[in-house]
Amino acid sequence: MFKPLFLLLTLLSGSAYGSEKMINAPTLYRGTRSVDGEFLPMGWLGFCTATVVGPNAIFTASHCVSNGQKVGFSSRFDGKKYAMTCTRHPQYNDRTVLNDWAFCKLDSGTFPAEMVMASFEARTPEKDEKLLLNGYGAPNLGTHHWGPELMDSLSGQDLVLCGSVVLGGGDSGGSLLAWSEDRTGKSGFKILGVNSRAGGGCSYFNAISDQRFWTFARSYEQSNSQKICGVSLKCNGSAPSPSPSPSPKPPLNCWKSYEDFAFCIGTRSIPACVAKASELMECVK
Repeated sequence: MFKPLFLLLTLLSGSAYGSEKMINAPTLYRGTRSVDGEFLPMGWLGFCTATVVGPNAIFTASHCVSNGQKVGFSSRFDGKKYAMTCTRHPQYNDRTVLNDWAFCKLDSGTFPAEMVMASFEARTPEKDEKLLLNGYGAPNLGTHHWGPELMDSLSGQDLVLCGSVVLGGGDSGGSLLAWSEDRTGKSGFKILGVNSRAGGGCSYFNAISDQRFWTFARSYEQSNSQKICGVSLKCNGSAPSPSPSPSPKPPLNCWKSYEDFAFCIGTRSIPACVAKASELMECVK
């Protein structure tokens, strides 16, 4: 699989690389160009699309990367480029394009605390459910576009959508999302599939509801010390906030503490008296 050749072919004709059966790789045809502030968890790898799914992790397609490959993720959130190292699904099949899921990890540190992130959702969309496609692919390679389309069918591991908005070369690795009127992603994009391939007027997305994805995601978390949104993290658009500080203790009512202690002495309730004595000690410190 030679990416320079793929990019050249994509630019000239929009054709895909990979399996002989897969003629067209993703690019969003008949989509709408995104404006600044939209699709903040998304980014461009220079050849494929990817999505931020954790404090130091992105999600893309296996056919976009190889194990241990170094990539640069250009974020829509802050315009910065982040160095990352990728891991593809161990059972990815380049002929059938099954198990087309991959994660990449920041080479150092974490994304900014305000980074907007998308979350995985383990469900298969209903037939005719409105979904949200997005990606950086053809015919405007490197420019992010989005578009609505209806769920058509589930075929094995693939969610199949056949309509006017179709994936093209460069959209690979992007996320098929549950429909949201909030295109920033701040209210929480839900990922239902990965942009995998297209052909014959249809787009194909490897489904997140497939158990093989979850086995891979959990294994990846453990072996890479990662936390992934929707797997072990609860994310609602932005990075999980730290646990809130414990509420300060209310000021002591020392006169009441004295009365309570005196009552304890009168009733000889030793455990209660010990606790009240401790409160009373705070009053005389």
